[in-house]
Amino acid sequence: MKLRVSRDSVCAGDDIDAHDLVLDLPDAETLDALVVSVLHAYELPRIQGGKATWCLASRRPIAIVAQQWSSPRMVPWQTQPASDCKVVDGVVRLHLTYLGQIDPDVAYEVLRRLRLED
Repeated sequence: MKLRVSRDSVCAGDDIDAHDLVLDLPDAETLDALVVSVLHAYELPRIQGGKATWCLASRRPIAIVAQQWSSPRMVPWQTQPASDCKVVDGVVRLHLTYLGQIDPDVAYEVLRRLRLED
């Protein structure tokens, strides 16, 4: 499975490096497996204080990733298979939005309660 993973910058000095990476990973049947594979292959910057919070998305939020957590937390209503992610020219697109040092439990709770459809 070919993926293009991008992320936000964490500070002005971080803009020097490209944040777009193309990965070629084994096919994943579930989003959980895809997220774990991506996070093993795509290293997120660590910030001073150790409390960076990220939201991984492809069309919709998929998971909250926190520097202080040992593993990501999948959004519970996210039941789409990995094959339903956004695909452009045969490449799965994923983006990590930097949420600063917001409490990851709060970010997760907001996404858990989010309603995208009636």
